[in-house]
Amino acid sequence: MKKFPFVLFGFLALGGCSNVIDVGPKGPGLRPGGDEVGNGGDGARVTFSMGRAHAQMVLESIVPDLRAEPDLAKQHADLTTELRSDVSRIYWTQEPKPGCPNTCGCTQPVKGAPIYLNVKFCTGYTSASAGKLLLHEVSHHLVGEDEEAADRLAAAAYRLWKNQGHPDEPHWQQVIPQAFVGVNSQATWNGRELMVWDGAGTVAYYHPRTHSWREEKATNGFAGWYQDGKFTSDRGFFVGGKIAVLSPCRGLVRREGAGHVYDPSTRSWSLIPSAGAPSSREADVQVVNEKLVTFAGESCGGSRARARIDGGVWDVKTGSWETIPAPKDLTPDFGVAWAATSLHLLAAVPNATEFWLYTFSTKTWNRVKLPDGIVTTEGTRFVAQSGSVLMVPAQGKPGAKWKNHQLSRLPAFPELAGVNQLLSVGNGLIARGRELYFYDAEKSEWKAVPELLSPPRDGGQTWHWTGTEAIVWDGAKQPRGYLFYP
Repeated sequence: MKKFPFVLFGFLALGGCSNVIDVGPKGPGLRPGGDEVGNGGDGARVTFSMGRAHAQMVLESIVPDLRAEPDLAKQHADLTTELRSDVSRIYWTQEPKPGCPNTCGCTQPVKGAPIYLNVKFCTGYTSASAGKLLLHEVSHHLVGEDEEAADRLAAAAYRLWKNQGHPDEPHWQQVIPQAFVGVNSQATWNGRELMVWDGAGTVAYYHPRTHSWREEKATNGFAGWYQDGKFTSDRGFFVGGKIAVLSPCRGLVRREGAGHVYDPSTRSWSLIPSAGAPSSREADVQVVNEKLVTFAGESCGGSRARARIDGGVWDVKTGSWETIPAPKDLTPDFGVAWAATSLHLLAAVPNATEFWLYTFSTKTWNRVKLPDGIVTTEGTRFVAQSGSVLMVPAQGKPGAKWKNHQLSRLPAFPELAGVNQLLSVGNGLIARGRELYFYDAEKSEWKAVPELLSPPRDGGQTWHWTGTEAIVWDGAKQPRGYLFYP
């Protein structure tokens, strides 16, 4: 009998077999990875990173119902600890290791043991099925080599999750706000809770696992950017531990600075400086490397003459702006769409056979020709970012994706009428028009999503990806929210 027995998990069903091998956590052919979306390890690695988050979400959500599963209740705290990335690390191997043949994963039946995943066999998983696999594996850390015991723990957790109204396919649940959440409210995700604020100075926090709310009052109001019962911007972003809201243009009455930033530690709002800020702040905004990135849009008003193609990067730590220059050959137009990763910003216009790529490190633009036969679609929401991948879908035709400095084809965008939202959700996309479709980047396919309980189509909603589900907030008339589980 060797010193370290390893237990296996293969393919999609709970169950497996036990073997005994002796290998260190950093043996030949092994490398750490997959614990962060966008770290270069997309595909299976991203799916299993999301799978760990999915299993953690399940364990956190089922706490109120644990009495129905006594055996799981006894092990719940330890299971939650074992799933943490700083306790049980994931290692990927290119070739099967002794004792782990033709199987996706295996681990040692001791607390804190690493989990080994084989890239050849860990394919075809969703975040949910990857979560079940990882929960099964860490169950072995508590119950030893007993496959049935590990099966029971993992199955019990997902059984309680399903009993809470979560089927295996993509689905919706509604968020019920508390009375202190006011109208004309905006929202952003802070990494654990949805932060919702309104013009009266209330900041509310919603926890999607417990479906609970809490309230705090800001020490100052929104003068200068909240006027006539409306916000000058509906885009707030959590960056550097604060909420940052950019003011969209320079000509608004009583507007000061480039926007406002809310610090939860002091419960107060302060100005974002306008020195060096781009003129086109009525545009999309992304958080990249704990900085705000904005590019293209209107500077003020609504006339085409006021369109701008410049952009900027705001550093919340220094409070300073860095300019993103406009490409010389990109004409100002409302039709510019863009998305960014930590390396590049990709900009495109409708009905084009090429796009523009900005490299942050060199501060230079390059034109990139799309693969033969690919033309960008009409509309303004046809560029998206998912992990470290930038995507240019084309409606009814194959699109393109930019990953690791390589250009490749994307499956045909669904024939959707009136697509007005293209949203990144983990390792996939949501395309929203008269119908809703979800693009699974791991399986490289589009699939329709039922619209039951989905948000109304009157505009004004903001989507926030939590790492496991999307929260859609609609605070314009009657505060309401929706949870989407892909």
